[in-house]
Parts: sequence; C-alpha cells; structure tokens
Amino acid sequence: MKILCICHGGRVRSVALRYILTDHLGFTDTLAAGLTKNSPETISILCEWADTIFLLVDDKPDFLEAHQDKIRYLDIGPDIWGSPNDIGLIQKLKQLLFNSQWYAEYVIPKLHAEIQKGHQELEAHNKEMRS
Repeated sequence: MKILCICHGGRVRSVALRYILTDHLGFTDTLAAGLTKNSPETISILCEWADTIFLLVDDKPDFLEAHQDKIRYLDIGPDIWGSPNDIGLIQKLKQLLFNSQWYAEYVIPKLHAEIQKGHQELEAHNKEMRS
C-alpha cells in the first residue's frame, strides 16, 4: 500500500506519521509532504501515486478534491511540537491512527494475517521436529 502523509510544511506532523507507519507498522511505500513546501502540481502527482492520503491539516486545498476518496483526516491540530521526534506528537498520532477506521480496515487484517502465517510456520517447524 502506498501512503502519502500531508501537513502544512511537510517537516513535523507528516514526518512523524510516516515514521509510525514505516517503523512501527511496517509500511514501506510511505512519503511525507507539505502543502507550503511542495507545489500543488507535486502534491497532485503524489496523490495520484498514493492509495491512501493522510491529511493532517484543517483546511483542505481545492486541488485535493479530486482525491477525496483516498483522503483520511487525522485531526492533530496545528504544529506545536516543532520536531517529528517529539514523544507527545508520536503518542497523539498513534492514538488517532489506532482509533481510526483506516486502522481497523487495513492494519488489523494485515497483523492478523502475519500472526496466522507465524502460527502456520511454527506448526510446520514443530511437525518437522517431531518427524
């Protein structure tokens, strides 16, 4: 799954969310971008690429309307953290993400499948050891 995280500057909130998605949840195709640091054309190209777009701003620019079906809002508020490594920001984003419909639809089934695969591998290993 290709995921785009968008905030105003593309340096704090979207980067923190990208970190959670890649380092904590294992998504590999995840990008962070900013509405003020990237042109509307660049953001539009990235939106075309993405399967899911996380928008971490209150005001949605008109040019994002074409991608409304991909957009998931995380109401994190304005950037009061200043760093994508701020533990308060990471905790708040995790809370919002883990309570989102997107998490229930995409992440939980992915985790369940990984657990099932692990059980099957363990059973196969145990069977082989008994032979």
